[in-house]
Amino acid sequence: MPKAYLGKIIVRVAGRLVVGERVPFNTIPGHSSWERAIQRCTNPANIFYSLYGGKGITISEEWKSFANFYEDMGARPAGKTLDRIDSNGNYCKENCRWATPAEQARNKTVHVKILYGGRERLLVEVAEEKGISYSALTARIKNGWDIDAAINTPVRATKTGTARKPHKPYKPYKKRGLTPPLK
Repeated sequence: MPKAYLGKIIVRVAGRLVVGERVPFNTIPGHSSWERAIQRCTNPANIFYSLYGGKGITISEEWKSFANFYEDMGARPAGKTLDRIDSNGNYCKENCRWATPAEQARNKTVHVKILYGGRERLLVEVAEEKGISYSALTARIKNGWDIDAAINTPVRATKTGTARKPHKPYKPYKKRGLTPPLK
C-alpha cells in the first residue's frame, strides 16, 4: 500500500518561504493527534465517540485534510498534545492549541469555576494559591459556606501521631452463621 505524503512542505526560514522535501504523513509529529481527533469525532465505532462526535463535537472541513491541519498548527512540540481551548467547542484553528498534560487537566468540563478576586477562576487553582486542600474547600462549599469564608478561613490543624483505626476484616462466615474452612 502506498504511503500518504504531504505534498510540499512550505516553511518560513529567516523571512523567506522555503519548500521542503516530501515526507510521509505518519512521520510528522502531530499526525497521530490529528488522526485520533478525526476518529473520536467521526467514527461511531471509536470508544471515545460518545464523548466527542456523539456530543456534537466536529472537525472543521479544512482540518479534514492533514495538510491544512499542519499548516494551521505546525508540528506537535515535544511533550504536548492537541487540546481544545473550549472543551465544548469543535476542533478548528481558533479553538485548538498544543498543550502540556497539566494544562489539559485544568481544561476539563468537570472543573468547578468560581468568581473570586473579580474574575472567573478554577476552584483547584484558588485552593493551591491559598494552601487549602481542594477536598476541604469543596466540602466547605457543599456544606453551604460562603465562597470567601470557605477560602479565607484557615483549616484546623489535626493531631499528629494519631493513626486511624484499621478496618475490621470482612468475615462472611460469621455473618451467615457458617463455620470457616480449616486452614
